[in-house]
Amino acid sequence: MRLKRWFLNDFTHTRMMYRALHGSNVTSSIMIHDISLPYDTAEKFIKYTSEELGIWPPWLCPLEAVERPTFHPSAAKDGVPQPMLRIGLWGTASKNKDTFVR
Repeated sequence: MRLKRWFLNDFTHTRMMYRALHGSNVTSSIMIHDISLPYDTAEKFIKYTSEELGIWPPWLCPLEAVERPTFHPSAAKDGVPQPMLRIGLWGTASKNKDTFVR
């Protein structure tokens, strides 16, 4: 498993996917969005995006609690670092530009 993750990591990184999309000129019809949220708000966000955007399934990746200061996504409750959930929405978007931007 570690070997697969090491080998595929560069290809599945969001930056690499952005480069591939921009190179193929299909960026106006594809949505790639990653956001990290505390667990207590993640369920509401997933429900909202699945109903409003219809992108399913979301990509979910648990993140460990990280001490601040850090460049990694982090959240704290009463000064105690909290774990977060990274949510990736990758799928087709609206062909209507105004709807896509909204």
